[in-house]
Amino acid sequence: MHFAKYAYPPEYLKMLLNFSNIQLADPKYQWVSVHFDKLHKRFHVFLQGNVQYIQLSRQLAYTLGYDSEKVHSGQVAKYMPDISGGVRQFLVYAPRLVENSIIGNVTAPLLRVVNVTGKPGDSISEVYMTEHQHRILGKRHPDITIEIRTLAGKLVKFHWGTCILTLHFQRSLFLKMTHVPVDLDKIDWGPFLAAQDGGAKTDITDESRYFQGTRYQRGFGLLGSCRPRSNVGKNVLEDVSQGRSVSDALKQHGSEGLQKVGKKLQQCGKVKMTTLKKIDKDSSEGVDNRLTFFSIPSTNVGIQRSAYKEILPLNALNQSAGPFVFRYFGDSLYLDLSKTFLSLVLSLERKDTTSGEWVPITDGEAADLKGDKFTGVAQYLGLTWIRRLTLSINGVQCYDSGIHYAYRCIILHELGAAREVSKGLYEAALYYKDAVDKDDSEGSGFKSRVSRFAKGKLCRMFSHLDYDMARQNQLLIPQSDVIWTLYRNSDEFLIHTPKYRNAATLVANTHTYRLRLHDMRIFIKQVDLSMSLNNAIARHLEQSPAKYAYRKIDIRSVFLGKGRQEITHEAFTSTCPRRLIICFVSSPAFTGNSALSPFTFEHANLRSISAEFGGFQFPAVSYDFDFADNNFVRAYVDMFVGMDLDNWPNIDQRTLDISMREFSKSSCFFVIPMTSTLEDTNGLELIRQGTTTIRCIFNQPIKDEGYEMIIMGEFDSVLSINADRVLSTDGSV
Repeated sequence: MHFAKYAYPPEYLKMLLNFSNIQLADPKYQWVSVHFDKLHKRFHVFLQGNVQYIQLSRQLAYTLGYDSEKVHSGQVAKYMPDISGGVRQFLVYAPRLVENSIIGNVTAPLLRVVNVTGKPGDSISEVYMTEHQHRILGKRHPDITIEIRTLAGKLVKFHWGTCILTLHFQRSLFLKMTHVPVDLDKIDWGPFLAAQDGGAKTDITDESRYFQGTRYQRGFGLLGSCRPRSNVGKNVLEDVSQGRSVSDALKQHGSEGLQKVGKKLQQCGKVKMTTLKKIDKDSSEGVDNRLTFFSIPSTNVGIQRSAYKEILPLNALNQSAGPFVFRYFGDSLYLDLSKTFLSLVLSLERKDTTSGEWVPITDGEAADLKGDKFTGVAQYLGLTWIRRLTLSINGVQCYDSGIHYAYRCIILHELGAAREVSKGLYEAALYYKDAVDKDDSEGSGFKSRVSRFAKGKLCRMFSHLDYDMARQNQLLIPQSDVIWTLYRNSDEFLIHTPKYRNAATLVANTHTYRLRLHDMRIFIKQVDLSMSLNNAIARHLEQSPAKYAYRKIDIRSVFLGKGRQEITHEAFTSTCPRRLIICFVSSPAFTGNSALSPFTFEHANLRSISAEFGGFQFPAVSYDFDFADNNFVRAYVDMFVGMDLDNWPNIDQRTLDISMREFSKSSCFFVIPMTSTLEDTNGLELIRQGTTTIRCIFNQPIKDEGYEMIIMGEFDSVLSINADRVLSTDGSV
């Protein structure tokens, strides 16, 4: 029995329910009886004679409610009959008309997914409130092919009724986020060059050239001014040859020539009267901006007020590793994520050897407690206290630092702030410049951090929370729900207890210490816009999503075991990073040896380091280091070049607070730019797919403890939020 035999679905359903006494094609078999139980809404099959089972098609078995194509005598259908044949949704495709969109793990030219609802014979009416806009492939289409398929990918067969499909075309209002291929060989550079070169115009007449007349004359000269007279005869002869009278031609061209000569003579006289000239004719006129005293600066009418909001953690503060969750509930105010601050209150406690209780540290005057006087914490504790930080906006996680958040903060600070800057704002986050030997208990930076915790007092820190979205200054649109989740580092990683001098010997601090958390909260800046601007932005969001361009930073670490002299590691396998920063940390310090600073970046006796992508090596000229012989100056300069601090002259006076001695001992960062210009430009780079490989060669085998090679890559990324507050990201990693 086929669907096409009946003109309307109710008749088909009626025939199914009255389905009985099927006579088989082979006369040697007997009858098959099919019964429908209206109470339980199930089909029963009864076989007689020599019939052992009947074989149904897959579609018919599903329609009757059987889970197997073989049906035996007395077998009851497992499910109720499904007149739709399992078709719950229609997938409408337009091949060769629209661009492909992502469906599961494939891409296809899908227009819309239509739900199949109701019973056979019902009149279905559904209103679609959300329009689906698709980008058209090309501008001319001789025909349009529409395919309607099931979720299984099969074409849907329609045996009755009429299918009407209406397509609405409109001009695109905004460009969606997509990767557009660029053919650099087909770019027309003519307009670009013509705009810079004034002599590139081809419609300039002989009379308007810059140098005219004799070779020593400037301006147009006397000879240039008499040139129109010499052209009069030529013009008269041309008119006479075309049949015009000599008198008429002389009257016209003679008067024109005399007028031009008069103008040229006037210009010639003016040139002789002045000695002021522009250095080039294409240089436009301008004045000093100190003469703009008839105008005043613009008035800010868009922002009504701004204020900071205090956010408390959702969970109780304890001494565990976290998580500590902070949530900003979306409202009508905009958020300035670049103004996110973390307030942290900590104290140092020592485990009493007698009672086993945790007690505040002392002043260290007692002989057996002298170690309290030389117990400090890790550098930049206001941020390195955090092991991992995640950020979610409207339920979508858009940032995850991984477990290397402390190294992210230290590396970006060391390569981004000078000494005077660190002395100011960053001391609030417990950043004090260390000596060359970061494990020296007499170092000024170590002693400054110790003094903040001395005698068990509370240390209050206020830090600028660092994450990708906080490094751009665009305001986050209102009605956005934001969640920060923090995990803390271990006490072994954070507490620094180097050997201290007792009498004439260096003594190890054998006491056990911990950092006690007293208070933690986040401050975020809110911005209230004027009502008219807020409404205008809301209307514009209906047409175009808000887009945030930022740098995505990803950090990886690789363990280098004892005895290795060479390593090749695939660091990133997606796209080419803008810049790589590579450093080496002793494995015991990385894993949490309190006697060692986790932020001592060694050179690891490196001979050569390079990055490879797409068959090219960065840098193109290989390094050949020998730190024992002080042969590292090129890498030291490249650190400044890679951070875009090599501009000459250096008008902004931007520099790094890392000397050559510090670079060779404890602050060794290898910076490798990988942009198309090898410079840190503000624009986005072309997306280049491929694998980035790090290759290192060492002068000596790696020491017994081993090293952790830390690799930080910077990538371009874009985050967009539409009017429904749905996020989409176009990241490179």
